[in-house]
Amino acid sequence: MNKERERDSFRTSTDIYGGVDADYETYFPAEAGETQESASAENPSEETEAEAPGKKRRKKKRRKKHYMLRLLLILIAAAAVFLLLRSPLFEISYIQVEGNSLLSDEEIIEMAGVTEGDNMFSVSSRKTVKILEGNAYVDSADIDRRIPDTYVINIKEKKPTLAIKYRGNYVILDEKGTVIDSAEDSRTATILNGISITEYETGSVPGLSDGCDLSALLSMLEKVNDAGFYFKRVEMVTSTSVRASITDTLLCQGDCVDIAENVESIKAAVYDLGQRGVSRGVIYVSGDGYAAFNPVI
Repeated sequence: MNKERERDSFRTSTDIYGGVDADYETYFPAEAGETQESASAENPSEETEAEAPGKKRRKKKRRKKHYMLRLLLILIAAAAVFLLLRSPLFEISYIQVEGNSLLSDEEIIEMAGVTEGDNMFSVSSRKTVKILEGNAYVDSADIDRRIPDTYVINIKEKKPTLAIKYRGNYVILDEKGTVIDSAEDSRTATILNGISITEYETGSVPGLSDGCDLSALLSMLEKVNDAGFYFKRVEMVTSTSVRASITDTLLCQGDCVDIAENVESIKAAVYDLGQRGVSRGVIYVSGDGYAAFNPVI
């Protein structure tokens, strides 16, 4: 009896520890459960199929709420800025015009179509500039808003350079030779004699009769004007040389290129003649920069 009990005891322990027909979950249910839980803890990404989609949906909802909140805040800020810019605080009280000399302030303001009381930001700068630059005398325009109530129009005018008589009026050309106006007076431009206009259109270079190198003439006048000098009128002697009036009785004669290159010498000669009380005669300019004076016109 004792021997059979011992054999049973030995077989049981061998089965448990030897792995033969051993049911570990039966003998160690708690330990088996702990093993499953720790395996689950070691691999947290291995969630049940029911739990994972639920978490993703919650995250998407939270993100969507954040986006909607941000969008709402942006819209509120934009509306607040819009209302502020359209408030009476930015109504125009002063309109200033700068850079003009040929066109009056009133003419420019009327062209621009801006009036006191208009909202500073409701007036389209692009449209205003386009209107102003459509004027023949305006080379470029720019708008400056000086907060809170001053509207500034900056103008760069085209410079009247030549005036040519045509059918009782003067056709005015700018420094590029483009027609900018037809007027009763020369508009401070140098009057060109001895040349006639065959045809012209505002905004284009006019057709001229033979006998004038317009490019050489304009280049000379640019150098003379930049030096603070001025010819009241010029007469073409050849297509590239002129007889220019400094005053009604004091003249300068020479090739356009020679006069342009020696304008400082001409100024010095005029000053010297003035110091000596000489106001009548002709200053001849040669290609070597030499200037000769003849008191006979």
